[in-house]
Amino acid sequence: MKYANLKVALAVSTLAMAFGCGDNEELTLGPQCSIYLGEDGCCFQAAGDNSAARQECHLIAKAYKAAPEQAEASCKAANETAIATGLCDLPGGSAKRPSGACAKYLECAAVADPQAFPAALAAYGAGGQCWSTPSTSSSCDAACSKSLDLLRQSHPSEPKCNGCSSGADCGGRTPYCDPSEHVCVECHEPSHCKTNLCFNSQCASCNNKPCAGLTYCDTNSGHCRPGCSSNSQCKSDQFCNLSTHTCVTNNSGRICDFTNSCTQGDVCLLQSMSKGMCLAACAKVGDICPTADAKYKSICLLQYSYSSNWYCLYLCEYQGLTFPCPDPSNQICQTSTTPGIKVCQPGPDR
Repeated sequence: MKYANLKVALAVSTLAMAFGCGDNEELTLGPQCSIYLGEDGCCFQAAGDNSAARQECHLIAKAYKAAPEQAEASCKAANETAIATGLCDLPGGSAKRPSGACAKYLECAAVADPQAFPAALAAYGAGGQCWSTPSTSSSCDAACSKSLDLLRQSHPSEPKCNGCSSGADCGGRTPYCDPSEHVCVECHEPSHCKTNLCFNSQCASCNNKPCAGLTYCDTNSGHCRPGCSSNSQCKSDQFCNLSTHTCVTNNSGRICDFTNSCTQGDVCLLQSMSKGMCLAACAKVGDICPTADAKYKSICLLQYSYSSNWYCLYLCEYQGLTFPCPDPSNQICQTSTTPGIKVCQPGPDR
């Protein structure tokens, strides 16, 4: 039970100071305060096994006994709010409590829309017709969710409407409690959204907001799906296969043979009867070719006599600078036909 909410409803400190805290064992509480502060009353129901809270209930009861007639109005209001919001049962405990959404709506309406609160209490409070059948309960729960959403929009800073300590305090379109801000939100992690994308505490479409982590945007549904959409999401020696949205080891520039297929559209250009390199086609001689890692250097240089295509060769020496080969254990640095340039080539068979 949320004992802290009961203390707010009662305005305890004001009444206690007004009535004093003398020894009033002979005096009795009025009818409403007996419901609230009796041995099985709301205060003790909410306090549960919390000894400090139960002691405070005893102190409040002691103070109220000094002026029972004046305390009745406060106890009546506290009873109505506490029972309506599900913090305790009606006397006898036979009444059905409102749903979580309706309990939160009533708590919010009591401060944000006090004129509408009496009618709302009659409709959605404990023991009301709303909770007589499963059908009416479902309809009332939906109505409370809608009304709560409207009050939250018109009173965004009202803690009774938006403050929370867990998801049990939330409902409607904002069913989750943000653990850091303690406000009810539509989401605070991707799994709360069908799109798997939570942006500024709201579920978003990836057609409008970027996906995070190792996910890609399914533009047909607007959902973020597990997988990659760019090479930057993969390791330095991998590329993103866009047909499967998976990170695949990049074999570009590495040694290949008849049985070792290349990836990312590269072609295995055999440079002997048994060995070649995975090389990418390029458009124009001299163009810089993309590489899986910035430490490599690749330029459009190679044209085979039996092919009209140009291919990217990996450089190991260029204008006095040196670069590693992608497959150093199987490659050597050799002089090319272009002056000042050495390229990575398959090493001798071992």
